[in-house]
Amino acid sequence: MTGIVDFRVLGPTQARRDGSPVQLGGTRRRTLVARLLLDAGHVVSTDTLLADAWQGTAGPPAKATLHSHINQLRAEIGACLETRPGGYALCLGGAEVLDAAAFELQTSAAASQLASGDYASALACLTEALAKWHGRAFQDVAHLPWAEPEAARLEELRVQSTEQLLRARLDAGQHERVVAGAEAAVAEEPLREQRWAIMILALYRCGRQADALAACRRLRTFLADQLGIDPSPPLTALEAGILRQDPALDPPGRQPGAGADPTDGPLFQGRAAARQREWRNACELLIAADRTAGLGADDLELLGDVAFMAGEQTRSISARQRAHFLWLDAGRPDRAAIAAFLIVGNHYVRNRAAIAAGWYHKGRRLLVGQPEGAAHGVLAFTGALVAMANGRPDASEAEAAEAQRIGRAVADQDIEAVGLTLRGCALARLGRFDEALCLLDEALATASTGRLGPIATGQIFCWSTQALLATGDYARAAEWIEAIEASGIRGIPGDCQIHKAEVLRALGQPDEAETEMIAARSQIQAVDLLHAGIAHYELAMIYLSRGELFRAERALGHAEACGAVVQPGLAMVRLAQGDTRAATAMIDTALAAAAMDPLRRVNLLPAAIQIATATGDDTQATQRTTELERASAALLIERK
Repeated sequence: MTGIVDFRVLGPTQARRDGSPVQLGGTRRRTLVARLLLDAGHVVSTDTLLADAWQGTAGPPAKATLHSHINQLRAEIGACLETRPGGYALCLGGAEVLDAAAFELQTSAAASQLASGDYASALACLTEALAKWHGRAFQDVAHLPWAEPEAARLEELRVQSTEQLLRARLDAGQHERVVAGAEAAVAEEPLREQRWAIMILALYRCGRQADALAACRRLRTFLADQLGIDPSPPLTALEAGILRQDPALDPPGRQPGAGADPTDGPLFQGRAAARQREWRNACELLIAADRTAGLGADDLELLGDVAFMAGEQTRSISARQRAHFLWLDAGRPDRAAIAAFLIVGNHYVRNRAAIAAGWYHKGRRLLVGQPEGAAHGVLAFTGALVAMANGRPDASEAEAAEAQRIGRAVADQDIEAVGLTLRGCALARLGRFDEALCLLDEALATASTGRLGPIATGQIFCWSTQALLATGDYARAAEWIEAIEASGIRGIPGDCQIHKAEVLRALGQPDEAETEMIAARSQIQAVDLLHAGIAHYELAMIYLSRGELFRAERALGHAEACGAVVQPGLAMVRLAQGDTRAATAMIDTALAAAAMDPLRRVNLLPAAIQIATATGDDTQATQRTTELERASAALLIERK
């Protein structure tokens, strides 16, 4: 069978040969094609196909039915559907095309074109890429657990590409045309600040300065109401530039060119600023260097890091995605996988778990069959983070230990130290404090030397102190926070302040904690939305202690919107409001969710006892008290 086969997953699952539809068959068969395309080029085991295509309902005859489906599909799509030991593989060679892969390559090329100022090419590339969409990604199976992460990842890329298209039109001088499109985009997804930035700049370039500033005020009010945060640094800088009519906001063709001497240019200066951890300066210099000549993959990764630390998440994601595709083009799947795992962090801290999972699985698939190296260590500690977020500390501990092993084997201190930290966090969650504290102390000591990279250092400072606070070891947490501050090594902006404020509240200094927390939140909200949620939660507990129930409930609403856990705080607010039924239901639900997490249960039980006592349920109060005493005793035994 000859002819070019064009597989499509950016909408319903379809295949075409030389432009003519290929009859894939019914729902089951299209599901099999989608599942094979998800791991295109790799073997998908028979057991996996049965579990995923039959959704756990496959009986004994299903294996024979699977073979029949495969044979019929092969008759339609040809030899690219291969039988391999243990399963099947759908291999896309020189002739076969997958629309999702072509879409990603085109959007990556467009991002580079935009960075270099080739707006006409970027417009053409993005228009062609977006024309490939005919519905939702993996539309037939997007609701299934195995497809949902990749579908979410591709949908996010589609949204980004739509925003890039608006930006390309804006920089090509089509600002009048952009205003209406950007306003519609903002109305569709008002929490995406990039859309506001495009709309505001388009208004300004149309000579509508007052309207642009009014839009800035609308954004500020909206974010305060919805999330309790301020606009990100790029939006704040844009507003300031509009107020002073900064020439840098004029269309790109009217801006002065960069210096010609490469040894004294923005690239070398940006690298130097990054070494000094001057995140904002480094970010601006690397962006300038990118506009001048286009950054290579290594420098794009550096831009991804410094933009992350400067609170420019959109810029960080774009740089890392471009690095990912450059490494793929260079035949380096290991480095492409590392870039994918870094993007997981971008989405994780913005509370976009499904998109983070999509990039995690993409990176993991790239490493199938690759010799073990640093990328496998990054895979392991990313897997540990994912497992921890999903409430599986035992799996997290195993993955973190693997990261430690690989880090030592490949002599990568960052990987080994992050693995060490996450292992300590997992052991703390499992109640094994004696082991956990040793590992966390070692990780913090390592990070405090300044010999690790900025991202690893920030992660270790953050996760270790969070784990210490969760165990109630406030003295130890305070000691390490003081040591970190004295070291002069800056971690994630605002992070140590937030944890310092948590210590102050726990030690009965609410006024000092409130001041520290508000200042910390203003720094971290653009970097880590989840930590902004922690700040809101801590402020809510301060307001609750003062009897300011309205402020406490509002702060908890902001915490939840940011992705933070709001129990037992919300249950305690309901109790203070006299709604004992809601308080009981909330705390019971939280305890049920924490059934396999001993540390989480210990932190919930005091509130559960207080609620049971307030409602007169002496039996429940006694049972909860007994459980708390036993659990605390067991955990204290581990700490000796």
